[in-house]
Amino acid sequence: MRRRLRPKRRPRPSKAPTTPAPRETQRRKRNAEAEDALSGAKKRFKVTGSGKIKKQQANLRHNFEGKPTKRTRRLSADKILAPGDAKVAKKLLGI
Repeated sequence: MRRRLRPKRRPRPSKAPTTPAPRETQRRKRNAEAEDALSGAKKRFKVTGSGKIKKQQANLRHNFEGKPTKRTRRLSADKILAPGDAKVAKKLLGI
């Protein structure tokens, strides 16, 4: 059997090297006072009158047949975030 020869590839014309843009122009500059809150955080957290952060508890979306009613009632109550988590949540909320 004869081997099939592949057509030769033409070399691509070389492009002139482009200089990368300076880092300051690549980053998005924002004013610290005008920072927006993340919309995902706005949906998940509420701020109380005293400044604490409230959240809903997990495990309350499906499979209620396997969970005791006592547990689902307990999970339906909102919880106050722990101090370490509240610090992160406040930063996300822009507080």
